[in-house]
Amino acid sequence: MPHIQAGKLRGLAISTPKRLPQLPDVPTFEEEGIRGFDVDQLVRRHGAAGTPREIVQKLNADINKAMQVPEVARAPGGGRHAAATSRARPQFEAFMKAEVAKYAKLIKPSANIRIE
Repeated sequence: MPHIQAGKLRGLAISTPKRLPQLPDVPTFEEEGIRGFDVDQLVRRHGAAGTPREIVQKLNADINKAMQVPEVARAPGGGRHAAATSRARPQFEAFMKAEVAKYAKLIKPSANIRIE
């Protein structure tokens, strides 16, 4: 990203669904006519098994609130080179289910990919 921002490299497209605020002139793959190319970096928070639901919900709400603070969103891993977002558990589970289905197509035998 620093090289693109400095004009040393030209960004052709980004793999997220929306343009990044840090690179407003770099289009998405979708805008370039390449449909369905949405590859996002994923960072997930995990808690101990058996953590009470109320605590999980409070932690999630607090983390989501923190993600709205500009300094947090710009921190390394929190949006410095990407768009920082957060999802509630049901949305995250739906997202993961869709991701598994999407990538399963790539690794099925019909794609002729083998582990050697």
